[in-house]
Amino acid sequence: MELEAEVLERVGAYERSSQWEKSELGRDLRRLGLSYGEIMALIPVKKSTLATWCRDIELSEEQVEAIKERRAPQPGFRRRTNRSRLEEISELRAIARDVAGDLISDPAWVAGIVLYWAEGAKSRGHVSIANTDPRALGSLSVGFASTSIRLLGSPYISIFTKATTRQLPEDIGGTKLD
Repeated sequence: MELEAEVLERVGAYERSSQWEKSELGRDLRRLGLSYGEIMALIPVKKSTLATWCRDIELSEEQVEAIKERRAPQPGFRRRTNRSRLEEISELRAIARDVAGDLISDPAWVAGIVLYWAEGAKSRGHVSIANTDPRALGSLSVGFASTSIRLLGSPYISIFTKATTRQLPEDIGGTKLD
């Protein structure tokens, strides 16, 4: 999109402009049909500020279509959309329904899930369970992991155990050293 010389001159003088002049420049750029991203590339303004300045400006259908065309994904680069995310969630739910019968009948899996729900750390791509009884964690973790690998086919499961120094060796299934 070609901008008029006068507008480009105002963009160049943005830093020396008053707050009112800055907001008017942002509003004028929006009236010309620029997207917020395009405006932010020209002048250093936060999107929230820009949205406040331009909240009463409505773009014409032609301007909206022009923005969509300029934002079209480039060949070879797939843009993740909400639709594709919802499709992925739907596929994961279908897989979960397929293996649920086998998982529910395995007591180690059920115990591991309950322990995870109660005391697990929930973060993307990481499963962590904490408990003060290392025997429970050890047997549940191994059962939970082996069931996961067998039914879900995921070999990327690591088990880390940690016992605190306040526990006696016999408390964690070891022998007392004399």
